[in-house]
Amino acid sequence: MIKLWIPAPCEAITSNQRHHWSRKAQLTRRWRSAAHIRARQANVPKMNAAQITILLAFPDHRRRDPSNWAPTGKAVVDGLVDYGMLPDDDKEHLLGPDMRAGYYTPKAVPGAPKLPGLWVNIDPISGRITKHRRSRHPWPWDTPMGESQ
Repeated sequence: MIKLWIPAPCEAITSNQRHHWSRKAQLTRRWRSAAHIRARQANVPKMNAAQITILLAFPDHRRRDPSNWAPTGKAVVDGLVDYGMLPDDDKEHLLGPDMRAGYYTPKAVPGAPKLPGLWVNIDPISGRITKHRRSRHPWPWDTPMGESQ
């Protein structure tokens, strides 16, 4: 497993924000660039497929919805693809990102950002991701209409 710390380059992007499109694009560009730079600094190896878990490091123990930060996770994954860690972030090369809430251990400084940064845990997967890896049980849409299991 590869662990990569990405300090927050700006405020996090959440699903509940209603930013103007240009402000959202600016935030996305900054997170994407930060992920690219940190991956290059850490010399993250290239791989064909991976499972990514993102641990959001909050400065306090308030209740939060980790999936609300999915746009930030998407920008980070795009930065890792820009770096060349994965060929693409499609279903053949990526499981996740799985967003989880964690806590930032040092005491937060007054005026510090709400999200000091995040941990990206990368588990390389050998080969491509197949539908059998994505799910243990077949889903009805995995078989053509009219065929039974």
